[in-house]
Amino acid sequence: MEGPMHPIVRPIFVPCLVSLFVLAAALAPPAASQAPVPALEVGDSAGYGTELDLGVLLEPYLDMIREQDAMTDNLTIAALSATGSLDVWGVSEVTGAADPTVEITTDVVVGLDFHFALDATIDALPDPGTYTGTRDPYWGLCMYPGVPTSSRRITVDLDVRYLEVDSEVALHNASDLALRESTTNASVESLVTFVATGLPRIEMNDTTCEQTVAYETLNLRATADVDAQVRSVFAPALDRFDFPLEDGDAWCANATATFGGTVAGTIDVTGLDPEDEADLFEAIHEALSGTAGVVVTGLDGFPVDLAQITVLVGGVEYLADGTIHDVSTPVSSCYVASERQMTLADGQFHTVYEIASAPLPMDPYLPPGSAPYVATYYSPDDGMVVGYALVVPSGGTADPVFELRNVSPAEARSHIGTTKDQYAIQPAAAGDPVADLFLKSPYWGILVIVAAGILVAALLLRRRRRPTSGPPAPPPPP
Repeated sequence: MEGPMHPIVRPIFVPCLVSLFVLAAALAPPAASQAPVPALEVGDSAGYGTELDLGVLLEPYLDMIREQDAMTDNLTIAALSATGSLDVWGVSEVTGAADPTVEITTDVVVGLDFHFALDATIDALPDPGTYTGTRDPYWGLCMYPGVPTSSRRITVDLDVRYLEVDSEVALHNASDLALRESTTNASVESLVTFVATGLPRIEMNDTTCEQTVAYETLNLRATADVDAQVRSVFAPALDRFDFPLEDGDAWCANATATFGGTVAGTIDVTGLDPEDEADLFEAIHEALSGTAGVVVTGLDGFPVDLAQITVLVGGVEYLADGTIHDVSTPVSSCYVASERQMTLADGQFHTVYEIASAPLPMDPYLPPGSAPYVATYYSPDDGMVVGYALVVPSGGTADPVFELRNVSPAEARSHIGTTKDQYAIQPAAAGDPVADLFLKSPYWGILVIVAAGILVAALLLRRRRRPTSGPPAPPPPP
């Protein structure tokens, strides 16, 4: 039998043994952790947001257009610019905590300022005039004649100013933070102006076998004033977290949602040719009539008074006199949780859970796992959502292309205040009949900007047939 350990060896052996245990623990796979339901208290809060220089983001695309100009003989660009800014800020705060519910109030502001300008000369555009063709004696089709061409100048100026302010009060289960109900008050102020000269307009009449070429000057101004309140209730409560959260969790939240609320205000567009306005509303009615059982009245011309719009679906009145009647619909969303390390407002790394929603609807031919998705970041240390992102998977990684990063609640509130001031719509000079009309919209606020672009495209195309052969089209704005 060995004797007792030498007294000099014992102090060295014990630290070495402890070090081996520490090293083994460090090299061992980490044990799966879980994030329990947070114990929220009144005053708990989290902020998030971002500010973007749109000019910097768009400059690479403008460079591509300039390179195309340098390689194309029939295109000369004298001026091309796109500038602007985007601010999105939000803060969520616990404003009530009395078991069995938790009330969370979220304030969000979105500000957009965008300017686009183009001055270009394009060769080989058709000369204005009316050109008569001949009819094929066998097929009866119109054979349009060749049209003389020349160089023409085109200018485009687009300005967009947008401010959205939302405030949501949401009631959650204290036991699992599932969403019971919410009320959102929303308003958006926006002004869109579009001024263009030298825009080609080609109309083809198969009856008279005539082709008419003209060049237009447009000066459009889109304004509106809309306020809305949207109420929703979920049965059962919509479980968007599935506590306790852990890495790799996957679940679906299913409920029946009932929506109601109010909407009021006007939307107006000035500068439209009466024929263009009639064509626009005809196209709107054609699109709406394509949905079985949907009947819409009150959309006949500008200005549009939302209180005069009535929507019937299957004979049931969904919208009338500015009231959104109770509408029930099933909702189902699936999520996946992934554990991440993220730098939060204090400048330190924290464990967060990226809760990925179902991928956005995209091209069905995209490879599996490559569709963009919206991510929500939940921090167990804060017990709240601390950010959002639009994520685009690529090459085995998933990186945000647009992110609302975590900031302190104080910083978020400060940015909310400055954004409201910076992007507020300023009234035009006295005497302008549309000086006091603004654009306000609920959830669909961002879509109004898209709709303005669609409107401009619709006015240019006017759903006319294009000639079978013609000059190359000018490059579209980015």
